[in-house]
Amino acid sequence: MHIQSVTLAPTDILARKVVTRSKSFCTGKWPSWKTGRMTQWESLNERNAFVLLDCDTRVRTYKEQPAVIQYEVAGRSFRHFPDVWVQYESHQEFLEIKPAKQAQDPEVQVRTALMEEELPRFGYRYRLLLAEDLALQPRLKTCSYLARYGRQPIHAHAREWARRMFAQEGHLCWNDIQGGALGARGVALACRLVLEGSVTLDLDKELGASTVLHWSADSKGSR
Repeated sequence: MHIQSVTLAPTDILARKVVTRSKSFCTGKWPSWKTGRMTQWESLNERNAFVLLDCDTRVRTYKEQPAVIQYEVAGRSFRHFPDVWVQYESHQEFLEIKPAKQAQDPEVQVRTALMEEELPRFGYRYRLLLAEDLALQPRLKTCSYLARYGRQPIHAHAREWARRMFAQEGHLCWNDIQGGALGARGVALACRLVLEGSVTLDLDKELGASTVLHWSADSKGSR
C-alpha cells in the first residue's frame, strides 16, 4: 500500500472538471479574493471551505481540484483527486471534504491513512475535513460577511489611516465602524483589513454592534 505518483494540474487547469451544465447536483463559482479568480465548487461543502480559507490569514492561496494522486492498495491501482490544495506560509496541504457519514466509509479511512502517512515524502500534508465542521455557525456566517464586503483591495493610505485610528482609540467596535469611524467605506475597509490579518476579531462569535476589533500586533500590511 503506497502512493505511486502525485501529478499537479497546470495553474490554469483543473485536474478534474467541476462545473458543467449537465450535472444535476449543486455546483457554482466562488469569487475568491485570495486566489484572484472564480474558484469552482461542486458542493456547498466545498463552497464553505473556500469561504473559510479566504478568511484564514495563515493561507497564502489555494486551488480546487489541484492534482491526481495515483496509489496502490492490495495490489490494485487507484486515482484520488483531492478537493483542494492549500499553500500556507510554512507548508503545502491537500484537503479532502466529506460529510461525517462518508468519512466513516472503510475505503475512505484506508485512503486517508495512506495519504497522511505517504504524502509528506512528496512534500505535502493531507487532511480530511468534515462538512459539518465547515458549516458551524456563527463562524461561517461571519466569514461569509467579511469575504463578501472585503473583496476589493485597499490603498496603502487607507490602511495607514485606519492603523492610526486604531492606535488612537485602542480598539473599535463594529457599531463605531458602521457609524463612520473609518469613513464612508469603513465597513469594506474593516472587512478587508480583517481578511489580510491587519485587524483581528473573534470569528467564532456573531458579528454585531458590540463586536470588538483590534489592530494586530503582527500586522505586516498588505498580503
